[in-house]
Amino acid sequence: MLQPVILCGGVGSRLWPLSRSKMPKPFVPLAGGQTLFQQTAQRVQGTQLHPPLVICAEAHRFFVLEQLAQLGIKPAAVVLEPQPRGTAAAIALATLWADENGITDPLIILPADHLMGPPAEFQSVLKATSAAAQKHIVLFGITPTFAQTEYGYIQHGPTTPEGPHRVARFVEKPTRAKAQDMLKEGGYSWNSGIFTATPAILRGEFNALAPGIWQQCARAWQQKTAEALMGTTLLRPGAAFAECPNPPFDTAVMEQTAKAVVIPYTGRWSDIGNFTSLAEALPQDPLGNTTQGNIALTQTHNSFVHAIVPGKVVAVHGLDGAVVVDTPDALLVTTKSRAAEVKSIFTFLQQQNAPQAEDHARVIRPWGWYETIASGPGFLVKRIGVNPGGRLSLQYHHHRAEHWVITRGRATVTNAEQTFELGADESTYIPLGAHHRLENQSEEALELVEVQTGTKLEESDIVRLDDVYNRTSTKG
Repeated sequence: MLQPVILCGGVGSRLWPLSRSKMPKPFVPLAGGQTLFQQTAQRVQGTQLHPPLVICAEAHRFFVLEQLAQLGIKPAAVVLEPQPRGTAAAIALATLWADENGITDPLIILPADHLMGPPAEFQSVLKATSAAAQKHIVLFGITPTFAQTEYGYIQHGPTTPEGPHRVARFVEKPTRAKAQDMLKEGGYSWNSGIFTATPAILRGEFNALAPGIWQQCARAWQQKTAEALMGTTLLRPGAAFAECPNPPFDTAVMEQTAKAVVIPYTGRWSDIGNFTSLAEALPQDPLGNTTQGNIALTQTHNSFVHAIVPGKVVAVHGLDGAVVVDTPDALLVTTKSRAAEVKSIFTFLQQQNAPQAEDHARVIRPWGWYETIASGPGFLVKRIGVNPGGRLSLQYHHHRAEHWVITRGRATVTNAEQTFELGADESTYIPLGAHHRLENQSEEALELVEVQTGTKLEESDIVRLDDVYNRTSTKG
């Protein structure tokens, strides 16, 4: 048996504007109908695999729960990091969870944002690691196909009695000349970031090589709290987690341990690190173009053009190697050769407190979504969608009143002391300060237009009285 651990870290800033900090790369459908996180979860379903442990940020818990529920997968638990502290701390938490739950089987650690081949392809290699994982930390090495400078490399050493190669050394993001030399020399793999090892080995290596991380995570684990939400146990490490050192696992442990070995993985793999790698992972036309949406191309080659605004055509003429990404609230234009530098735009927008760095125009909530369609002095107009079975919190506002007009489906409305139903083309007025709730008790989608009027038209003007999703703040 193996215990999958899925790490949902990072933002995917090189894939802005498709990836945002509040809806990062793992939870966005980039390649196929399912998200990369969903594909990762399906990759570790099988008779020899325990239900997965998922580690994610507090803000992303509903994406994890909803996207797993769509697949019918029930996780063993979800660990919510109060702050991002790097992969070493996340893996230490996974090891502490395994110890507490009596799991001695090897942990298979997987980033949530990789694109790979069919689950059977991955699981066949997993089986080959079982013997070596009892004594070593077994890394999955990807055979290099070109001189990539954005990946870390693993140099192969002598083989072990169990079959894998010992790791001779790690080379972190080499120069192009160095990458070309390693490619020519042979005996190197790209570091996929996927590995398997027993909790006992991980615990021992943490104590020997990164005791500060282990001890701080152990203190935070002793302080943890738990809650049940949507049929799943959520675990929150305590305040000590904020003081945990935050290096990646590679530098904290892997570059120092004598237990590292590498096994070749020859199946499909990409970390979808930028738009160039995303274009390579998707189908291309005879001219090398990758398109999604209502696109018109003329005299254009080897380009990536993505557009998702309904009714809007995006036309590109006379370009080669272009990247054009059009979303309702942001437009990116760059080249494939400089796609890795998109992160600098994301960082700039964050520094400017631009909302486009944080959220998409359509903001996802556990009950559905909303998007702003107009605003001005004293008013804000939103379009709201409530999923079947979705239920907003019972709430009130200090600074605004609301008008709801149902455009699709049937709503159950609580307005002050009354509860009633509204259908399409029916409306209600929510006075300032009135306790109110919106529900969709039907099996069909519910949509409405909300007009807010008042002196403060922000999400912070929400006072929740009751919430089925256990949200205590105005965000998330």
